[in-house]
Amino acid sequence: MRTSLLILSLVLFAVQAYANSSKSISELPPPCVTGSPTVTNGSRCGSGSVALAITSVPSGFVVRWYDSSGTTVLYTSDGSLTWNTPTISSTTTYKVAWYRVSDGCTSTLSTITATVNAPLSVNAGPDQTDAGTCGLTTVNLSASPSTGTWTSTGTGYSFGNTSSATTTFNGTAGSTYTLTWHATAGVDCNGTDDVVITFNRNPTPAPNAGADQAICGGATTASLSGNTPTLGTGRWSLAVDSSPGGSISPLNNASSTLTGTSEVFTERFGLLPRVLACSVMKR
Repeated sequence: MRTSLLILSLVLFAVQAYANSSKSISELPPPCVTGSPTVTNGSRCGSGSVALAITSVPSGFVVRWYDSSGTTVLYTSDGSLTWNTPTISSTTTYKVAWYRVSDGCTSTLSTITATVNAPLSVNAGPDQTDAGTCGLTTVNLSASPSTGTWTSTGTGYSFGNTSSATTTFNGTAGSTYTLTWHATAGVDCNGTDDVVITFNRNPTPAPNAGADQAICGGATTASLSGNTPTLGTGRWSLAVDSSPGGSISPLNNASSTLTGTSEVFTERFGLLPRVLACSVMKR
């Protein structure tokens, strides 16, 4: 009988202890705050301070910004959602959390990143203004870095693709353009560089140095009669295989005088464009 009573007492004690335990667990307070800050990463070009932000903070909390380990508080902002980092020269991560001053309640830490992009070195390519563009109205472009946009001064032009660093450029013969490559990297770094393009025109009409002349009777001068260009200017020169000692004056006049010895001279009249880039020679 005593044994039965003892067993019954033990069972009743166990049931009561379980009930008390269940009550205690059900009455535990919930975590001090749920969730963690939603972050907005920041970036800049070159060294300096980066603006970082979170989207919200619960009522009664402030925002604590920590170093990358989350152990050292760098700044506490009372209600502000933004923070400017110290000056940094490379990409750096930080931690951020909500914090309640009254009881020390701290949310889970969120990681936020401050990105530092390297400054750009922009090159729009070499100028194209010499004889290489004679008679052309299209040239190839080559810029760096590869991400950017082309613009140009002037009128009567077009790009194959304004967003391609290695596109073509079409213009009007005889026109000069200044093209700009607007390069970008990320959302912070950008830079520009210019390239000058001149579409030189070939001189017209074709040069004509006049008829060959045989000077008799010991004369040492001859009158030259080249044609006058409608586009460009003309200039006389002696051919490399002519006899030495001759001279032409004036050199830039189609109707000039050749002075030399009583030998055979070979004259050559060349037409030069007004832009002094294209030339055509005629003997």
